[in-house]
Amino acid sequence: YITELDRINGEFQALNAELVAVNTGFDADPREIEFSDAEPRMEAVATSSQALSEQMAALVPPAGLEANQEALAAAASLAARAAGEALSGLQSADPGDLRRAAVTAYTGAVADFDVEVENARTAAGTAPNA
Repeated sequence: YITELDRINGEFQALNAELVAVNTGFDADPREIEFSDAEPRMEAVATSSQALSEQMAALVPPAGLEANQEALAAAASLAARAAGEALSGLQSADPGDLRRAAVTAYTGAVADFDVEVENARTAAGTAPNA
């Protein structure tokens, strides 16, 4: 279970780095990432985040980690929603406020997920990165 959490967490961290990089490049002046590049990259983050959220929801926690599982699943679900909202914001006529807010929400959800992985590790009695 913990190994799977570490894998999902690592993927969320990488997706967060990609989403922030795309968003920052798109907002740069002059623009470093054009819409034609930003859209498929954000779409990939949204699709991958949804898949990770589904994987997280499908995990069966060991006894005693049910509350951790709920918190992890909630953070993963929030990240998936935020990634979708970032993509929608990019595709909308919005000047960027929705997209930026969604990227911030995604980063927060991924940070919460990371904290919850450590909480689950502590509850399971396993050392960090064991």
